[in-house]
Amino acid sequence: EQITCDSVVEHRISHGYEYPIPNAKRGDFYIPDDNGGGYIEYWGLNDHDYLVNKEHKRSIYQTLNLRLLEIEIADTKKINQILERAFT
Repeated sequence: EQITCDSVVEHRISHGYEYPIPNAKRGDFYIPDDNGGGYIEYWGLNDHDYLVNKEHKRSIYQTLNLRLLEIEIADTKKINQILERAFT
């Protein structure tokens, strides 16, 4: 999550951290509309409870038609390219 945050800051993308989403705890990052809009979730764990929560949050984003950029552990090696394509 820190790598994602550092890259968002490096690209000067305005954002909110631990931003509320309806019917869930919080999204990892929120990107306001002036930067392309949407949410970023960093999926960093694989235990059962985490995966259940992950699917719950995914369904909320999908049901509410909210833009979601999903970052997996392997994506951190190319995070700059992913963010550039998505939000610049």
